[in-house]
Amino acid sequence: MGSNRHRNLGWTLLALVCAIGGTERAWADGPLTSYCDYQSSVSFIDSALPMTQYRVKFDSANNLTRPNRAEFFWPATGVNGRPLPERNVDYQELRNYFEIACHDRLSFFVEMPVRFLDPEINDYTIGAGDINAGMKLTVLQTECSVVTGQMRVYANTGIGERGLGTDRLVLEPGILFNQRLHEWITLEGEVKYVMPMQGSALAGDVLRYGLGVTLFKQKNCGLWATPTAEFFGWVPVNGQEQYLTANNTVVTQDVSGKNVISGLWGGRVGFGDYFDVYGGYGVRLDGDAWFDEIWRLEVRFKF
Repeated sequence: MGSNRHRNLGWTLLALVCAIGGTERAWADGPLTSYCDYQSSVSFIDSALPMTQYRVKFDSANNLTRPNRAEFFWPATGVNGRPLPERNVDYQELRNYFEIACHDRLSFFVEMPVRFLDPEINDYTIGAGDINAGMKLTVLQTECSVVTGQMRVYANTGIGERGLGTDRLVLEPGILFNQRLHEWITLEGEVKYVMPMQGSALAGDVLRYGLGVTLFKQKNCGLWATPTAEFFGWVPVNGQEQYLTANNTVVTQDVSGKNVISGLWGGRVGFGDYFDVYGGYGVRLDGDAWFDEIWRLEVRFKF
């Protein structure tokens, strides 16, 4: 678990959201629909726009060599029946995401994942993962900019002994933004801080960040397409990892400050303002990665 000094980074995100949200400027510009035609096409980055929607996402990733790094994917290995140290994990994950906007600036969401794990050392397994839920609050708006505070909580509903969850409660405060740079160009981004509330010596805080660029516009009617490029990363602030070498030696090492960056390319195709499909492909952009590549298919309904 992170020290108080590092943990303050996470609480700072929450304090910043509250401070901005309390200013008169944050609410002075009226509802989100009164200026730019705000749109969001990113998939791996969380959208800054509160909306009522349902998404179903399917990910397929391979060569996850450090699943217990900072206990981000599954818990510490070899204790109380937990997963053994690994060389490689291929996995798929199906996630159902529901979001309800009760105001132009406020929404609540819940996400329910199901994991399909195909490890090299541990047993193949399928089951429900850690359910997460939270809220979005738009705290700042200009003519073509939206800044939103988000709070997400992960419950330890997945069975950690099977690699389906992390066996710990996790808080994830974050700040999201949406910026229209041009009529045909939208920039979206996020900064989030993952804070485990408990865990083993391997558990640590993780800073997550991402940036996405979308070309063209979604249409209120008719067929449209928006190509998207996203870049995101993870930086363990503290914690450790264990892995298995080629000669079956278990190595434990510190992971503080390891910056892992991935790039993802894809796009959305939709019809009108209520239904669209996203397809994307991602790869690691440096030598030390969570996975080598990932494929995503997503279907989104907006209401």
